[in-house]
Amino acid sequence: MSLRLFLWSLLPAALLGCGNPSLDVAIKELGGEVPGVPASAFHRSGQPCIDCHGPYKGAKPEMALAGTVFAIPMIDEKSIPIPVANVKITVTDALGLVNGVESPPAPVPTKLTNCAGNFYFTTDELKLAFPYESKIECPEPGNDMAIRSTQTMVTRISREGSCNSCHEKLPDPPSSGLKTQSTPGIIVCDTDTAHTGMTVYPALTHDNCPQAVPASGGATSGSGL
Repeated sequence: MSLRLFLWSLLPAALLGCGNPSLDVAIKELGGEVPGVPASAFHRSGQPCIDCHGPYKGAKPEMALAGTVFAIPMIDEKSIPIPVANVKITVTDALGLVNGVESPPAPVPTKLTNCAGNFYFTTDELKLAFPYESKIECPEPGNDMAIRSTQTMVTRISREGSCNSCHEKLPDPPSSGLKTQSTPGIIVCDTDTAHTGMTVYPALTHDNCPQAVPASGGATSGSGL
């Protein structure tokens, strides 16, 4: 066998041996699934979806952009963030495409959060040209047609498709959902500037979101809630 053929024969093994140790550690720290809650669009609220649903891990569907919207900021380490359903997500990229299309003339595709507060765009729906801008429109509780609040991100996103990578809410330590020097805190509909910890949005239960909360009761830390 020639030296060239020998080196080519080693290539598959070399590629299989390539990895991302830092991302492997980050994924491991997310914890396991919540018992009774299968892997779906409703699991792991507040966690960085693209860590797994990206080209490295290859979980399906492959996502271009994903995140979670909650009601109000966490006020302390014991706060349990409440996800908000039917929040309208609008993303405008550097080419002027809105939610992946040129609008006008095309109508903007509607993207809403589910009852776990999660949303995502697949790589088929969205091929982001960085940087991009984002906006959320939050509904009135019980009236999805009425907009209660609109939040526009004041900075442009230059490289990250997982909103929760920066707006993190990890299970350990519990304070990681708080606003600090390293994170702006979780994405919220109401800023709660008075730090009351009160919200008009209902808590997440099995009755209003059975896909995310097992019939036995609340979620464990593996869900990020």
